[in-house]
Amino acid sequence: MTLPECKEKTAKDFILEYLKKYSIGAENAASGRKLSSMSGVTPSDIRRVVNELRSEKHPVCSDSNGYFYASSVQEIDMTIAHLASRVKQINKAKDGLYGAKIIFVSGIDPEGLVGT
Repeated sequence: MTLPECKEKTAKDFILEYLKKYSIGAENAASGRKLSSMSGVTPSDIRRVVNELRSEKHPVCSDSNGYFYASSVQEIDMTIAHLASRVKQINKAKDGLYGAKIIFVSGIDPEGLVGT
């Protein structure tokens, strides 16, 4: 099944239908590259669509093998934990940039701050 065969469907509809039909459970994960190829949208659009589906309370999960429709609460919990970890990493990077901004604006030599 590919999106061109289903022209009346949006990429979002296609991805949701595909995951529900062919990618139930982590063992049946579909890579972002595969979904991109089949739907004709970019990998970044796949990520955006997956985010939208999750925001609409669809149990779309992911792991290192790709995206899948949850077959258990444990798979949902695993994806929630992964997303929480990413949020922490993003916040850490954001905090670092705030620090860099202060250094940049104040004109303090960043080399003088190493190790403090």
